[in-house]
Amino acid sequence: DLFFILTGGFLNNPLSGQGGGGLRGHIERTYHREDVFGTGISYVFSGEPGSWTDQLILNFEVSFTPDKTFTPIDLGQEYIVEDEYVTALVLEKYQRFSRSFPATYMVFQWMHRSESDLFGRHLSGMGGTVNNTPKGVDGGWNGLVLALQQPFPGLVWRADLSVLYDTRGGLFVQPALKWKPSGNWNIEMFYNHMDGYVDGANENENIMQTVDWADEFGLRVAYQF
Repeated sequence: DLFFILTGGFLNNPLSGQGGGGLRGHIERTYHREDVFGTGISYVFSGEPGSWTDQLILNFEVSFTPDKTFTPIDLGQEYIVEDEYVTALVLEKYQRFSRSFPATYMVFQWMHRSESDLFGRHLSGMGGTVNNTPKGVDGGWNGLVLALQQPFPGLVWRADLSVLYDTRGGLFVQPALKWKPSGNWNIEMFYNHMDGYVDGANENENIMQTVDWADEFGLRVAYQF
C-alpha cells in the first residue's frame, strides 16, 4: 500500500513528491483449458423389504484432471499447475420409519480432492494467518455430507436438513421447512449456520473459515400461475 501511495502521488505531481494514491490496478481473470477424465459405477442393493439395505443405491465416481491450473497463493504470475484426482462415494435411499409418514429420502456423500478444496483453491494456501504465511495442508481435502428430506402426511409440509462437515473442523448446517398450502402457493424457509472452529480446530485449515460470518435466514414465497 505504501508503494502505491508514494509512487501514485509522484506520478500525479512529480515536483511535489507528495503521495496521492494515483496508481490503480485490477485483477485479471483467466480461464485455462482443462481436460477432465471421469468414470463412475452404480449398484443397487436388494435386501429384506424395509431393511436398510433394501433398494440402497451406491454410486462411486472418480475424475482426473492433468495439469490443472490454480491461482498462485501470492497472486503472482506463476500459476500452480498440478494433476488432480477427485473421488466421491454417494449412498442414497428412501427409508420409511413410520406408517403415518411418507418415506424419508436420505443421501450421504464422501468427497476427496487431492489438490484443492471445495471452492477450487489450492491447498498450499491453507493455514495462513495475519502474521504468518500459509504452510499448506497434506492429505488432500475431505468433506462429508448428509442430507435428509421428510414429507409430512398430506404433503403440505416438508422438512429438510443438509449438513456439510469439513474433516479439518468446518461445519455447515442448513435446516429448511417447506409449506405448500395449495397448488399455486409455495413457501420455503431456511437457515444457514456456518462454523469454522469445531472442536477447537484450526479455522484457517478448513473451508468454513471463509464464510463462517454469514449465518443467515432466508424466506422464499412463490406463486405459480
